[in-house]
Parts: sequence; structure tokens; C-alpha cells
Amino acid sequence: MFRWTVLSGVLLLSAGTLAPAQIPARPTDPVFVRAQNLVSDGNGVAGRALIDSVIAATPPMARLYPEALFWRATLASNAADAESDYKHIVVDYALAPQAADALLRLAQLQLARGDREGALIHLQRIPRDYPRSKLLARSSYWTARVLFEKNDVPNACKANVSALSQADTTEIELRNQIQYQGQRCPKPAVALSPSVVPASFPPGTETSVDDTSAAKTAASSVAQKPVAPMDGPAPPS
Repeated sequence: MFRWTVLSGVLLLSAGTLAPAQIPARPTDPVFVRAQNLVSDGNGVAGRALIDSVIAATPPMARLYPEALFWRATLASNAADAESDYKHIVVDYALAPQAADALLRLAQLQLARGDREGALIHLQRIPRDYPRSKLLARSSYWTARVLFEKNDVPNACKANVSALSQADTTEIELRNQIQYQGQRCPKPAVALSPSVVPASFPPGTETSVDDTSAAKTAASSVAQKPVAPMDGPAPPS
């Protein structure tokens, strides 16, 4: 119960930052604004009852219907109710603007209960089914987070790099989270430049084994080079 309370609070507070192009930063319909304010003020029963009344009065094929389901799930008092409405959106309203966000939140619910594989299934659907979604960066961030929990560091780091490349420059908080998470990735090895062997050494300068070997090789090459014959008569036989 505690985990759901914490997670529902996170989902509610982040509703405006999860998908700015999928849903408005705040609900645009006045009834959802009022419902959200009621829940935020501690009157959750009245807020959820208000959304229930909207759902009851709205035809299932109306555009408002999946939005009402989404906000009822976001403001739900328990994980089971939220999950039911998010799944309803994903299955029956896959083309609704809230569908990608519902997948992300299903993944977060799965991760909260320790189901990492289930969370990955939902997260991987976002780039596959909604390649133009503004949620790509956030879904990659959560994918990396799940993979880190699975101790799959190489793939987690790849997903985290992808998240940073997908994040908009205006998403400062998200970019900070991605960069912080990226600290768990190993630092790339730095290639060292080969040392240059000097042609000659000042008196009293010590040389390394490699330098001495190089000098010997050069001397041997000179010794083996054929010498051109000198001009003049051949010596008597």
C-alpha cells in the first residue's frame, strides 16, 4: 500500500512532464482540472467521483472517453484500479493521445511490484508502436533503469545514452536524471599515444629497454647495408 501511495504521488506530480505532446501539462477540460485539484487538496473521494460521473455520461467512442479513463487512472486510490484503466486505454484506444503515456505508467507499476520483465515489455512497445512520441527519451530512461536493476550494465548504458540523445533541451530535469543515472556506466578507455624514440641521446641520459632495442636494430640495419665499390684499378691478383 505504501509503495502504491508513493508511486501514485509521483505519477500525479509528473503528469505534466511525462508527455508534453501527448497530453497537456495539465488537463485542459475544466472537469479534470477540478478533479485533480480535489485530489491534490486531500479530497480524493470527491475528485474520483467527479471523473466517474464524466465516464458514465460519455459515449465510449467519444474522444473524451480515453482521456477520462487516463485521469481516473492517474488519480486512482490503488494500483489495481489504475492498472485496469491504463490497460483499457492501451487495448481499446491504442490510437488515443494518452496510449503511449498509459504504457509508460503500466511499466512503472510493473517495476514497483518488482516485475522487471513485464516493465520492459511495456517500455519496448513505446518506440515500436509510437516512434514519434515525445515519450521516447523518458521510456529509454526507464528502460535503462530496469536494465540496471537486472544488472545488465552494457545494455542499460546504451539505453541511457539513447535517452540523452532523445531528450529535448527544454527537459532539464529529465536530462539531469539521465546524466546522473549515466554515472553508473564505466568510463571509456583513453588511448595513449605511442612514445617517440629520439634519434640520439645526450651524454648521461639513460634509455629504456625499448629505446636500446630500437637503437640496436637501426645499427644492425646499417651494418648489413652493402657498401658501394670504390673507383680505381682492381688490385693485382
